[in-house]
Amino acid sequence: MKKITLFLCLAVLFGCRKKTDDVYRALQNSSHYELKKITPSEIENKSNGGYTIEDVLGLIAEFGQTEPDYIPQWNNYFQDASCNTAQWTFLSAPADSVFWILNGDTVRNEISLWFQTPQGCGFYSPPCNGGHVCTVQVHIDGSIYERTATGYALVNNTNTPSCGIGPFEITSAVLFNQGEPIQFEPYEFLIQSRFNYDLDGNHTVNINDLFILLSL
Repeated sequence: MKKITLFLCLAVLFGCRKKTDDVYRALQNSSHYELKKITPSEIENKSNGGYTIEDVLGLIAEFGQTEPDYIPQWNNYFQDASCNTAQWTFLSAPADSVFWILNGDTVRNEISLWFQTPQGCGFYSPPCNGGHVCTVQVHIDGSIYERTATGYALVNNTNTPSCGIGPFEITSAVLFNQGEPIQFEPYEFLIQSRFNYDLDGNHTVNINDLFILLSL
């Protein structure tokens, strides 16, 4: 019985030591000096063994990256039936894709949402004139941001009823206008992170996340 117990203890110790060696080797093979400085004893002291080497390699792939605090902005006001002006256009920094969502439906996945005018131009035919609640969803490098705001669209089509939203002043308190000093909470519009190993939730994958991973 003592021999079996001793054998099991040695097997556990050997397994832990091999895992420590595998993690140390992965850190040494990385391109990050901060990871290369970590010693085998640090790994062993912080490790609870609830992670896999695949987890460590995944964290290394994300290490040193920071997710941007991105605010989707769009010019959400026009009062014209002209083919060239009846549009809302995305104004923020370039994104992989932009989706315009009205009444729960994605109506366009382009940089601009062109409204149908009496002249036959445009893409989106609004059910009413006036204020529309619109959600803009933005995809950037695997991260997804969303912002919902009220926009004003008047295409002057006499056959289109009023939305019943408004009239209201076009100010920063009601509508988002480019250049207005509107304050938002940090990362207020991030709904899905691209990171799998931002374990402390600070939108950066760093050494703290590695130590959290090892302690799992």
